[in-house]
Amino acid sequence: MSAKVRVVVPLHNGASTIGEQLDALAAQRFSDHFEVVVVNDGSRDNGPALTKAHPFPNLRLIDLVRQTGQAGARNAGARAEGEVDLLLFCDQDDVVDRGWVAGMVEALAQYDLVGGCLDVDRLNDGPQRNWRPPPGIENGRFAFAPACNLGIRRSVFEAIGGFHPTRPSLGGDDVDLSWRARLAGYSLGHADALVHYRIRSTLRELARQYFGYGRAMETVYRRFPELYQNVPPWWREVGWLTLHAHLLLSRQTAGQWVTVAAGWSGHMVEQRHGHAKGQRS
Repeated sequence: MSAKVRVVVPLHNGASTIGEQLDALAAQRFSDHFEVVVVNDGSRDNGPALTKAHPFPNLRLIDLVRQTGQAGARNAGARAEGEVDLLLFCDQDDVVDRGWVAGMVEALAQYDLVGGCLDVDRLNDGPQRNWRPPPGIENGRFAFAPACNLGIRRSVFEAIGGFHPTRPSLGGDDVDLSWRARLAGYSLGHADALVHYRIRSTLRELARQYFGYGRAMETVYRRFPELYQNVPPWWREVGWLTLHAHLLLSRQTAGQWVTVAAGWSGHMVEQRHGHAKGQRS
């Protein structure tokens, strides 16, 4: 008997991209049945209407009462009504390859939690491809599966409590989920499953994204004190930014500097916020 598979896609103001992602999911080379659950997380555009109108038959749209952030939306999709054995997660603004579902299912026969590869060439122009490395599984104790290309057994997802809720737009929930799973003894593996990843189109959007990442990772580090001590000191980032200020002279490389600067700034802001909160308590 084949495993029951559910793909969860959080949706927030994604009208310009959700159709392309749903088309890609409908075109999967996968012989067994799978369903797609799109979770509308407070959209103010016509993304939900486009989702409802999509012809893919195994598609459901869930509307949340209020915006919860991607972690909350993913949890809602994972725990929606219906039997499911395997949970696959992707994002509204990326495009899964035609063998994505099959690759994730195959990997989950061996591992408890898996992440796949990301390609930045198809959906991005020349400069954008150089702005940031695509997220993906890394070796070592900091390894995690990125939520834009993540698969997990439903039993494991429930055993570790799902995604940890974060403030909207921050992120870091995939790192937190992966680390909790690994510390609980579950296996993390690589899936032969490709996602075409969309990088932010402007430096302002990229900076906002990485500022959120920086804040989110500071909160994640506080939940994992055994890993926090290995975070590089703040002055090392400042030194790197000073030595590499020349990257700002070209749009081709400016994003590399912006990601580090914005991530460091977010980390420092959240660190100060956490310190002040600790003093008040």
